[in-house]
Amino acid sequence: MALSVTWTAGAIEDLKEILEYISLDAPAAALKVGERIAERTMRLARYPRSGHRIEEFPDDAIREVVVYSYRVICRILPSEVEILSVIHGGRDLQKAMQGRLRR
Repeated sequence: MALSVTWTAGAIEDLKEILEYISLDAPAAALKVGERIAERTMRLARYPRSGHRIEEFPDDAIREVVVYSYRVICRILPSEVEILSVIHGGRDLQKAMQGRLRR
């Protein structure tokens, strides 16, 4: 059975900022990145554990999907996969995730 995929407000804001930044120089690339991230996150509904475990977080429920140079961080819950953040791979993950793992 497929899980639902939900996005936190913070993850939506992350994605919005990333796509706006890319679109300043390359609108077509921004569209491509957005589409690819959407495809990869929707796949998590059927294959929630297809994301990689994250070295920085020992909790097996916290996973990531890498799309181009972006890390899409998610949490696997009993009935859903929650997208927590979308960050550039060069950023400090623990700093970027501060306060986003509460539930």
